[in-house]
Formats: sequence, structure tokens, C-alpha cells
Amino acid sequence: MSLKNVINASGGFSANASKKDIYLLEANGRVRSTTHFLGMRFYPSLSRGAEVYVPLKARKNPLTKGEVVSITTGLLSLAGVMLAIINTLK
Repeated sequence: MSLKNVINASGGFSANASKKDIYLLEANGRVRSTTHFLGMRFYPSLSRGAEVYVPLKARKNPLTKGEVVSITTGLLSLAGVMLAIINTLK
């Protein structure tokens, strides 16, 4: 069986599973993880006694309105300073 077959047999990925961070803990203590190349994922091969771990995705906290206002204000202030410097150098 392949790693994907094992995961599908156990119910598949949950909505908040981190597919790119899957790793195996082999019976001898070796840890093998998913590798990536040109946008493709390559899953490690299974061996007897290996345990499959699929971690959860990291939670993303959306920006609050205050944070959006402060970032926007900072960027506009920076743009104003840049315009003032450009006009001074002319």
C-alpha cells in the first residue's frame, strides 16, 4: 500500500490537514517527510511498523480593522515622505 492509500483507507484528509507536512516515524526511529519539487509532492514509501503523522494547518488570524488602518496609514505616510523627497531633489 502507498501512503495515500493508507490515508484514504483511514478516512482521508480532514479540511484542516497539512498535506505538505506529512511525515513517517519508522520502527527504527528514522523520520521521513514529504518532499516537494516543482509544485509536486512526493510522499515517503511505507515500511512495516511505520506510523503516519498528518499535522494540522497553522491557524491564520485575520487582520483586525485597527491593524488594517495602521498599515494603510503607515504606507500612505511613507508615500508622502517619498513624494516630498522627490520634489525636493528636483
